[in-house]
Amino acid sequence: MVDNISQATSGIDNPTPGAFDRYNRSGSYNSTDSAYMFVDGLMKGVEKQGYSWDYDDTFEPKFLFAADGVTATYDEADTATKIWPGTEGNYNTVGAYFEYDEATGKYAYYEYDKPLTDERTGEQIMVDNVVLQVCYAEERDDHGYLIMEMHGPQTGDGKVYFFTNGKVVEGTWERMNGDEKPAKYYDAEGNELVFNQGKTFICEIWDKWADSITYE
Repeated sequence: MVDNISQATSGIDNPTPGAFDRYNRSGSYNSTDSAYMFVDGLMKGVEKQGYSWDYDDTFEPKFLFAADGVTATYDEADTATKIWPGTEGNYNTVGAYFEYDEATGKYAYYEYDKPLTDERTGEQIMVDNVVLQVCYAEERDDHGYLIMEMHGPQTGDGKVYFFTNGKVVEGTWERMNGDEKPAKYYDAEGNELVFNQGKTFICEIWDKWADSITYE
């Protein structure tokens, strides 16, 4: 059983529309890409649905984080300070890339050859970890509507590129237990990858475009 906070739409039996709102851009609401779940709305939605904030005994975290005050350095890994999620496909369409800033230890995100900024704060998107997760996908109609398979048992695994502290580790991801457990990330030897504390940006990459992933 998964506790869902979902907008009211076809197929949702018990929606929580109060958790969602639109972000007002330049004094008017954009008809697309302006609907978000906000933290205060999420909290109200959880209260309305009667969900618990406490982890149950079977909870398993998605990420293995470095301990407080510790940096996962991956000294033996290759250096990678600029990342292109793909020179084909959707990420290429927007010209997406990340650039590592050694002074801050963070990755700055760019689209259309300019910094992508948070509309609410005006600050550039900066993250501590970047994950390129290669997944099976299918186009479902003539308009290119895409579904991506990110849990098993048939296609719940694949290749992953993990970037942190200016380094890159190539490994695998796996999620074979449906919605009950999160995806996990491993290096080439099967050791779970240690993420640095902070923000993480995950790019789901269609395996059709996997060969176009580039970094330097």
